[in-house]
Amino acid sequence: MHVNMNQKKVLSTQFNMSLGFLPAVITMTACNIVAPDIALYIGSGIGLLACALNYSCHRLRIPQILLCATTAILCLLMLCTIFMPQKVYGIALPFVLEVGLLAPPLLLLILQRPIHAFCRSHQHCSYLKQGMEATFVSSRIVCLLGGGHLMVILLLGYISAPVSSTLHALLFLLLPPLLFIIAMFLNQWCISYFNRELGEMPFLPIVTPRGEVTGKVLAEDMRNGKSHLLHPVIRIAVIVHGMLYLQPRKMGRFSLEAGKTDLPLESCLAYGESLEEGVGRIVTEQMPQADADRVEFNIRYRYENSETNRLVYLYLLELEDETVARKREGEQGKPWTFSSIEQNLGKGVFSSFLENEYEHLKSVICTRGKYRESWTSRDEQPAIP
Repeated sequence: MHVNMNQKKVLSTQFNMSLGFLPAVITMTACNIVAPDIALYIGSGIGLLACALNYSCHRLRIPQILLCATTAILCLLMLCTIFMPQKVYGIALPFVLEVGLLAPPLLLLILQRPIHAFCRSHQHCSYLKQGMEATFVSSRIVCLLGGGHLMVILLLGYISAPVSSTLHALLFLLLPPLLFIIAMFLNQWCISYFNRELGEMPFLPIVTPRGEVTGKVLAEDMRNGKSHLLHPVIRIAVIVHGMLYLQPRKMGRFSLEAGKTDLPLESCLAYGESLEEGVGRIVTEQMPQADADRVEFNIRYRYENSETNRLVYLYLLELEDETVARKREGEQGKPWTFSSIEQNLGKGVFSSFLENEYEHLKSVICTRGKYRESWTSRDEQPAIP
C-alpha cells in the first residue's frame, strides 16, 4: 500500500495573527503624510477589504479576530471624524490607536479559559482551535510590547522628566507603529521556529480500519499515551526451520509490555511512508543481515486495549540460519517450538500481541510446512521410464 502523505508546513503565514494590525500600522504611518481623517479612511478601507478577502477566498476559515477588531476600531474612529470633527486626534492619533488596539488582545487573554472550553466543545473544527491558539500567541506578544511602551510613558510622567520634542515624537509617533511591526516579525519568527522544530519530530499516520490515512499525530504523543488514535504498526514474524524466532521486547519508559517475549521485528509506520518502505526500513535497521525482499505480507487486523489502538500489518520472513536473526552478540532471541510456546501461554511470558497472533501463526507455519513437504516428496519421486 502506498498512500500519498506529502508533508506540508504545520503553520502557514495565515496563522500570523499580528498581521491583523497591518491596517492600523498603515493608518499610523499615513497620518504623518496626510490628514488624520484621510489616514483613517485609508486604514478602514484596507481593513474592510482584508476582512472580505479573508472570508471569501480562504478555504480554511481561520478566525481573524485581531484583524476584525482592528478594522472595527478604525471604522469607529473614522465615524468620529465624520460626526464629531472636533474630536479628530491629529498628531496623537498613532498613540490613541495603540491604546485602543491593546484592548482586544488583553480581553482575549482574560477570556482565554472559556474560549479554550468553547474550542474543546467544537473539536471537529480543528482550524478554530489552531486559529485561537495563534491569536493568543499574537495577543501576548502585542500586550508585552505595548505594555512596556505604556510603562515607559507612565514612568516618565511620574518622575516629571522634561520631554523633548524628539523624545515626544519617538514615544507618540514612531514607537506605536514600530511596536506592531516588531510584533508581526516576532510572530512570524515564532511560526518559523515552530515549523522547524515540529518538522524534525516524527509523525505517525492516523488511519481508518481499512488503512485509509485521515491525518497524523506526533509519535511522542502516541508513545506517552496522550493519544489513542488508530495507527498502523508493522510486525514481522521470523520463521527458522518451522519454529518462531522470538526475543524480549525493548525496555524503555514508554515501551509497551517491555521485557515480554515477542516477535523480533516491529515498528510503527511513519507518516509519509508506504508499507513497502516501512518493511525495508525495519529489516535494514533491526535485522540487517536478512533479505527484505523475502518478507511476505500475511494479514491485517485491528488490535485495541487500554494502552494502544493499532492497525497491525503482519508479515512473515523465513530464514535458513538463526544467526541472521541475531542483531548483536549476547542477544536473548532464539527459535521457539510450538510446544514450548503453548506451555507458556497465559503465564505472562509472551506479549499480548503474540498471544493474540499465535494460533494464526501456528496454522500458517504448519500449512507452509505441509506444502513444502508435499513438493519435496514430489520432486524426489523417480522419473517414469
